[in-house]
Amino acid sequence: MIRTLKDGAAYAQSIGERVNRNAWQSAVRKMIAAAEGDGDLEAVRDQIMLALMLDGKMDFRRSG
Repeated sequence: MIRTLKDGAAYAQSIGERVNRNAWQSAVRKMIAAAEGDGDLEAVRDQIMLALMLDGKMDFRRSG
């Protein structure tokens, strides 16, 4: 579970080549900006969720 910027950075580093995908590159840029005080944490969350969804790690479809 990703709860902090540190968690997000650690996860991005752990996934190897997938971090080069555009969604993860954008997530990392947003995490860096947020860590430096220039970013929006909501934008970080949204980008990480998008990257996870594109990697098949998160499913946003609703049943029913």
